[in-house]
Amino acid sequence: MEDFQDFLQNLDFKFFEHGVTGYRTPLGGHVYTASDDPPEVTMEPHNECSYSPFFPKKLVMFCLKEPDPSCGGETVLLKSQDLTALLDPEVIQKFEAKKIRYQAFLPNKNTGAGLQKSWQDRFWMDDPKEVETILESNGWSFSWDKGKNLRFWYLNSPVIEHPVTGEKIWFNQITSYNASYFRALPLYENTGDSIEDDQFPFHCYYGDGSHIEPEVLQHIREVMWSCAVGFRWRTFDVAVLDNQQVLHGRMGWTGDRKLVTSLIDE
Repeated sequence: MEDFQDFLQNLDFKFFEHGVTGYRTPLGGHVYTASDDPPEVTMEPHNECSYSPFFPKKLVMFCLKEPDPSCGGETVLLKSQDLTALLDPEVIQKFEAKKIRYQAFLPNKNTGAGLQKSWQDRFWMDDPKEVETILESNGWSFSWDKGKNLRFWYLNSPVIEHPVTGEKIWFNQITSYNASYFRALPLYENTGDSIEDDQFPFHCYYGDGSHIEPEVLQHIREVMWSCAVGFRWRTFDVAVLDNQQVLHGRMGWTGDRKLVTSLIDE
């Protein structure tokens, strides 16, 4: 771990701090656990923090312990350019016209956080005013209900222009930050319809508040996974990803696997 931290410092990168919250565990020296999701969870490919107005430009990943052979744990990779080229142009155009509304829900741990992390645990603080300051500085709208549960949302474009290549590329988390993704996770497998869409950690809508059609979500997922390849880690491997050109995800695994990451602003 210390060797990786030294390696990062010698690269002279500017580290990304926006949105690095309680879905990862800080390990010191701008290094975090890659994800705190249970190992059985397969994570859909996504561009890091693409739901937000602020996102890292690069991801640096380091393997401390490779998974055993045939136990899963591959990192899923695909090019944004390939995905954009294969998506239905009418789907892209509709999202560009309406935009995407990302909405997060974080319960109050003092009234029963249920199955997911509370806003206290995610933001590493207990004062609602401090949380509001962070949300306002990042351009998010928010509301508190009577139980001091938090909802916050942001309207964002589904595409960006890459600053180097000038290409228009698909850059969002429509599928991974949708209730349909969370409903399929083992954590929620016995909840049925007892949880509303807007009570999952994240959900998204068209920008006008209308629901995204299931067939549109399915189309995006089909194209995304058809472009994906699996990268099998070896202990001490380092991978550097251009977050604006490469989506990453994760296959679930059994046994031991330890991956850490650092998010780079520039």
